[in-house]
Amino acid sequence: AVELEDKYLQNLESNNPNVTTYCGDLAKLDILMLPNADMVVAGIPCEGYSQSQTKSEKFEAHPTGSLGFYVLKIIDAIRPAVVLIEEVPNFKNSAMATMTRYVLTSMGYHINETELVGSDYGSLTKRKRYCMVASIKKGFEFNDSYKKINIRTVKDILEVPIEERIWLDKNNSSTISYSIEKEKEHIRKGEGFRIGRTYVTDTITPTITKGYYKNRLTDPILCHPTIPDTYSWFTPRELARINGLPEDFILTETKSTNGEIIGQGVCYEVFNSIGKMIVQHFNSEEFDIEKHKLDLFKSTIE
Repeated sequence: AVELEDKYLQNLESNNPNVTTYCGDLAKLDILMLPNADMVVAGIPCEGYSQSQTKSEKFEAHPTGSLGFYVLKIIDAIRPAVVLIEEVPNFKNSAMATMTRYVLTSMGYHINETELVGSDYGSLTKRKRYCMVASIKKGFEFNDSYKKINIRTVKDILEVPIEERIWLDKNNSSTISYSIEKEKEHIRKGEGFRIGRTYVTDTITPTITKGYYKNRLTDPILCHPTIPDTYSWFTPRELARINGLPEDFILTETKSTNGEIIGQGVCYEVFNSIGKMIVQHFNSEEFDIEKHKLDLFKSTIE
């Protein structure tokens, strides 16, 4: 695993104690350090492809956008059996995505792309993600049979009961007061800002972002069941449950860091299902018949 921020890498190591990690700039990684691998997973930084960038001249201009090039260099060096790329939905229309398609196709990969929605896979979050699976074996498809309806409500994931929570309103929180007035102004102008109101009976929540504990009111915030315009921030464990992370997922001791990790992470139920689809794809009878082709391909590269 490669990660620039040490605090994120430490959390990854806590949850994956046997993983080999590299803390540093991907562009400076010595590819010769990397082991042989059957699969490469890339979550390319999304700053250049976010919604805020697409309607301006800044689209794809963020420095991290170049990291996609280094991902392709790694794939070219390792030649895994399968590549999984995860990004924000706008990535699919980018020049980097176009180049990725051309390069992987020229390497002999068969590409399948889709947009995944967390709530389609039994999650509480409606988080959307672009996903590309590039396989050296033909025939991979995103299998809708893994989709399922979420039967949980927000009440089911609460760590702190309603009566024990810290509740904020316009009288005790300047942030809440400002956001309520800002929302009214946006409604008058026909603009988009809305408070991410989330109720205990909801089965789908707004998307969690990296800045969750920086008072971003478009993120999900719990509404009091009986008192209007009274809100409570979700705890880190509650955020983890919204994104489908297992109960044994180890959080950090810092609330803001937990918000950043979960806000930048993927919906667990979705990518757990994608992993199962990939395993099923390579274990199919067709793969047994064509396995010698894959072995020949890898030995030729070596």
